[in-house]
Amino acid sequence: MKTTKYILWVLLFLFFVQPVYGWETDIKTKSGWEAIYNSFGRSMKEEARKKDEHAALSDWSLTELGVKHYSFNKNPIMITDLNASIFRNLELRSLGSYPSAPEDGELEIRQLPAPSHFSGIPDFSYSINDWINKNYFCPIPGSPWRCHEFLGWMGALNSNHFGTQAKKSYWHLHKLALNLAGHAKSLRETFSKDSGALDYYKEYIREAEREALSVEGYAQHFLQDRWSTGHMWERWNASGYSELPEKGLVANTVVAAFAGLLHGSEGVAKMPDALSSPQVTWTETYINQAQKGHVAKFIRWLASTKKVEGATTKGGYYIPQWKHVPNKFTAGFAGYNGIGDDRFLDLLDKGFGKEYVKTIGKDYPMNADMQKLQMQQCLMAGWAEVIRGFGGNPAGGFGIEQSKPRNDIKGFTSLGFKCDDMWVTNEAIAVGWRDSLTTIGQAARARVQAAKSIYKYITFQKQSAKDRQMFITISYRIRKFNAIKSLRHGTGLAQGLIGSFGNVKTGNHYTKLANYVEPKNITDLPDDDDGGMDKKAWFGFFNRSHSGYWCERDSVDLLNTLRSSDKPVTQKACVYLADRFYEGTWLDYKGDRSEERTMTGKVGGEKVKSVCSLLGKSGKRMDPYPTHLHPGYVEKPYARNDDGVLKSIVNWCREVPVINYIKDDSGEMQKNWVQTFEKWDEKITLSGSHLGQKGKITFACNSSQSTKIDSNQIENWNSLAISFYPPEKF
Repeated sequence: MKTTKYILWVLLFLFFVQPVYGWETDIKTKSGWEAIYNSFGRSMKEEARKKDEHAALSDWSLTELGVKHYSFNKNPIMITDLNASIFRNLELRSLGSYPSAPEDGELEIRQLPAPSHFSGIPDFSYSINDWINKNYFCPIPGSPWRCHEFLGWMGALNSNHFGTQAKKSYWHLHKLALNLAGHAKSLRETFSKDSGALDYYKEYIREAEREALSVEGYAQHFLQDRWSTGHMWERWNASGYSELPEKGLVANTVVAAFAGLLHGSEGVAKMPDALSSPQVTWTETYINQAQKGHVAKFIRWLASTKKVEGATTKGGYYIPQWKHVPNKFTAGFAGYNGIGDDRFLDLLDKGFGKEYVKTIGKDYPMNADMQKLQMQQCLMAGWAEVIRGFGGNPAGGFGIEQSKPRNDIKGFTSLGFKCDDMWVTNEAIAVGWRDSLTTIGQAARARVQAAKSIYKYITFQKQSAKDRQMFITISYRIRKFNAIKSLRHGTGLAQGLIGSFGNVKTGNHYTKLANYVEPKNITDLPDDDDGGMDKKAWFGFFNRSHSGYWCERDSVDLLNTLRSSDKPVTQKACVYLADRFYEGTWLDYKGDRSEERTMTGKVGGEKVKSVCSLLGKSGKRMDPYPTHLHPGYVEKPYARNDDGVLKSIVNWCREVPVINYIKDDSGEMQKNWVQTFEKWDEKITLSGSHLGQKGKITFACNSSQSTKIDSNQIENWNSLAISFYPPEKF
C-alpha cells in the first residue's frame, strides 16, 4: 500500500487519539499487564463507568447465570509464579507483581484475578501467556517500538476483534477453555480416589478450574466484540504479523485509523457517532452550516445519503441496525437496533444522550433489547459450557466450588440462534462512515485539535490524487449500497464488499491465527521458547494445576539443579516443588526420626498421599526423588521453619550430609545404627549422601567418652562413603 506523506501524518495523528477498541477497557489507572487489576473492588456499573466494559459485561453475564462468585475475588487464588521466580527471574523480576513485589530471595506470589477480569486482556496483552510474561516479549520480529501499546502494534493488529476473525478467535480459545475444564475434572476425579486428598488438595483443583475460566474470560472478549455494532464488519487487515501485506507500523496504523473512522470517531471528535453509538441531530447540524466551496460540496455529497435512508433517521436520530445472516426475515426487514463501545450502561437503561448534551434534559429512547437478550445468552452459554465441563460434584453443582449455572442455559446448541453471524446493515455502514466524517467537521469548528487536522484531510485539503481516489472509491461504494433500496438493509458491505483498503483486504481473507495465540491443547506448547510462548511460562504459572508435568522425570532433573544452587530463591523453589513428591521418610525405617505425610502435618494425623503419588508419578525411595526422605534429613519429626515448611524437605534441598542406617539387633531400622564391626582393628565403612570430600570424625563410645579420628586413620572419603579405622584408645 503506497501512502503519501499527507495521509501518513494526518491518519497517524488520528490513530494515536482514536484506538479501535471494542467495548472499553480501563488501561489508565494501572497500565500494561497490571491493567487487569484496575477493576478490583468495583461493582459492575462502576466498571462500566470507569471504561472497563469488558469486565462489566462478564460480571453481568456471570451474575445472570447464577455464578456471581466468579466475578469477584472473595477468596482469591494466590499463584506462586515459578516462571517469574526462577525461569525468567532476570527478565521479569523488575516488572512488578500484585499485590506486591517479592522481597529478595522470595518466590513471587501473584494474585490470580477473577475470571471476569480476564475479559480485558486483549486490550493490553496479546494473550494470557503474554500477560503471564508481564508483556516482556513482543510477537513482532525485532521487538519494535510501541509493541504493547494500543496506539502502536496492538491497535494495528486488532482486526481479530472484528467480524470473522473475532469469531475464529473466540471458538479457538473457547475450545482451549473446554480442554482445560476437562483437565480440571480429571484432576478432581483423581484426587477423589484417596480419602481426604480432595479436601487437602482443594486449591490445586480450584486453580485448575480457575485456569479454564480465565481462558474463557479472555475468549469472551472476542465474543463480546462480535456483539458490538462497531465490530460487526470485516475490518481491513490481518491480526498476525506474518500475514500482513505491509510490515511497517506506519502503514498498518493508517489502516487501523480508517477502521476507527467507521467504527466510531468519538475518541477524535469527543462526540458519539455510529457505528458504535446512535446518531443524533447534534452531529448533523454542521451539514446545514457548511462553508462555501469545495468543503461544503464534499460534506453535502456525504450527507446526501440521508435522502434515501427514509424513516430510520426520522428526526435526525438513528440507531445502527444489525441482522443475523442468514435470517428468517424478508429482505425488507431493516434489522434490530444495536449499539457498541461506551454504550453498555445505555443498553441497560434504554436511554442515550443527556451525558453529552446537558441542554436536552433527558435521554433519547434507545431500545436494543434483542441485542441485549441474545448477547447475554451467548455470553452465558460460553461460561456455562466451561463450568459444566468441570463435571458434577456429588455434593451438588459442578466442580470443586459446586457452581450451579442456570438450568435453562446448557450451552450454545440450546439457544436457537447463532452467536457469531451478526452483521450491521449497509445503511448502518453508510451512516457510520458519513457521520464519522461530519462529526469530525463539527468538532473542528469547535476547535477540537485532533479533529481539525483530520478535517483538512477528509475535505481533500491534504490529500494526494492517489489518496483521494482510494478514499472516494470506498465512500462511493458505501453510498451506492445504501442508495439502492433493495440493498440498503442487506449486509454485504459488512461482510467484505466494502472492498480493499489499497492492497489490504478485509479481515475474512486472513484466516490464520496469529503466532501469539495459545494452542487449543495447552500441552502442545514447547518446553522452552525464545519468545516466551512455552510451558515454562504457562505451567510455571499454573503449576499446581499442571502438577503432573512437574512430577515427570525431567522435573526431577530440575530439582537436582535447584538443589545444587545456594541462591535463596532457588532453594525455596526446590522446597516448593519437592513437597509435591514428599510422603515421609523411608518406609522401612521405624526409628525416632520417622515422618509421614498427614492431613494435620503432625504425628498421628490421617495419612494422605502426595500429589505426585496420586498422579502415579511418585518416583523411587532414594535420591534423586524426594518421595521418601532419608531419616537423616529429619532434625526433629514434623519440625517446621519460619515459613511453615517441613525442615526435612528444606534439608533435602540443602543437600545436608546424611549417613545411611542399617538394620539393628531387632532386625529392623529402629535404633539409628549406621554400621557394626566385630574386631577393633576392623575397617569401618559408612555410606550416605552429600558427605563431601574430607572432614573430621568423632568416635564416641558413650556420652562421656569420645575421641577424634586422626587423619591417617581415614582411608577414604568421598560424597557417598567414608572408610576409616577405629581409634586405638579413648
